[in-house]
Amino acid sequence: MEFITPLNVLLSTAGVVLNLANITVFLRQDWRTNNVTLTLLSLSITDFLIVLTCLIFDLLSIFQTALPTSTVDFAAVQYYIYYIVVWSIAMFSDISSLTTVLVSLERCLCIIMPLHVQSLFSVKRTLTVLPCLWMFILFTYSVPFSTVALNWTYNPSFNNSRLTVSLSKERMTVETIHNISNTILLQTFYEMAVAINTVVMVIGLKRSSNFQRKSTNISSGHHSNLASSPKYKRLVTVVCCISSIFIACNTPTVVFIYCKHFVPGFSYAGDYKVYYVAGMYVIFLLYSVNASVNFFVYFSLNRRFRDTLVEIVRGPVCRLGSTKEG
Repeated sequence: MEFITPLNVLLSTAGVVLNLANITVFLRQDWRTNNVTLTLLSLSITDFLIVLTCLIFDLLSIFQTALPTSTVDFAAVQYYIYYIVVWSIAMFSDISSLTTVLVSLERCLCIIMPLHVQSLFSVKRTLTVLPCLWMFILFTYSVPFSTVALNWTYNPSFNNSRLTVSLSKERMTVETIHNISNTILLQTFYEMAVAINTVVMVIGLKRSSNFQRKSTNISSGHHSNLASSPKYKRLVTVVCCISSIFIACNTPTVVFIYCKHFVPGFSYAGDYKVYYVAGMYVIFLLYSVNASVNFFVYFSLNRRFRDTLVEIVRGPVCRLGSTKEG
């Protein structure tokens, strides 16, 4: 499994660059007036934070031997760093998952009730809902984060104070409650919600394609116009691809979580330690993949995204060319 860490470093680095590109493009577009653009901007920000924390974790793993051990309880500090960074990745992943649920639900309702979706998912409401999602997840993780801390403690073996980790008495209780609420219940909700929304979107795309082939008068009604317009179908296709990628990358995580809680011996100290460690490596890799590939979906299927990106890149190139000519 040694090759996984360098591979994850490459994926995370690429993910940082690609999500910065996503954020730049969406900030140039109509995110203040378009709730889909606003939601995709929020998704890109959370994906950026996921790959950034994954990159930090992998770099710490590579350079861990450079830390001094004389004044630092290295095993304890390593545990603390592992705890904070891994839970940060999980926290940002939860925010990203909820955002994916939101954007897939919006497109799903566009198919089910196209005349009412604009009032249900207005920009003003989306601007209210997204911060609430962030605050909800941040709150659920703030308690577990508070149960672990670094402290200077005198160690007679070294005859000095060493930086070590301290755990609160409530840590095991807090972590057990958090594992049930966030890792089991919420992960199951993410998977089922996105899967249902994706199925509805796929059915809606097929119906709109069949209608477009059979209809001789596309402008006969508002619903027909909306369902058959190329812009509408491209947007649904983009969200459908994002949701499908999420399902493909998140399903192994859900399987791993259920095995961890319900299969005896499936733990770091259990009989199935090898499979547990291999599963952890795969999950971290899938975090990076899921947070990195949306750029290619936007670029290949969203013409407006592609045009904006080309415009952004062309600006510095044109200025550089004019400078050389001058």
